[in-house]
Amino acid sequence: MHRRRGEREQGTQGGRRRWFRVRVETESGAYEGRLRFDGPRGTLRETVEDDRAYLSLWDATDVATGARDEHLAIHKGAIRWVVLLGEAGASARPEA
Repeated sequence: MHRRRGEREQGTQGGRRRWFRVRVETESGAYEGRLRFDGPRGTLRETVEDDRAYLSLWDATDVATGARDEHLAIHKGAIRWVVLLGEAGASARPEA
């Protein structure tokens, strides 16, 4: 993660962002991966409803084929639903 000296990550739990495993169903298939929750409360709802056009899924897997990608950007207009699978830990990831 690239930050300037003294710069804190914004988010929850004392300035830390939280990572969760999610499953995202789209018009073209389903994907599982890690999603960073941002915002004051750091909730799935806030992340899905924010102003960004895409969800950034890390360590993503296509459920049907098993194909893996380090990063997958999914346009929010293509999403049918998102399911929270559980907490994913706090390993470092590049800024999305």
